[in-house]
Amino acid sequence: MKKISILLLAALLGVSCVSTKTHNAIKAEALRQQTELESARERLVRLMAENDRLSQSGERSQSEYALLEADYRALDD
Repeated sequence: MKKISILLLAALLGVSCVSTKTHNAIKAEALRQQTELESARERLVRLMAENDRLSQSGERSQSEYALLEADYRALDD
């Protein structure tokens, strides 16, 4: 019974082990995905800043348009 237990334990350990090649491949993939995630976050920050800048520019343009329209109407009257 003791021999069977040892053989069963050895078989389970052998099956559950991951080869170095597989481990390194998984680790490399995780590193690649982490780098990709960081890059995407940086891009998101840049795009959000650009969006804010464009929104402010649009609001400024609308204000200028409203002032010009008011000036035009004042001239027309």
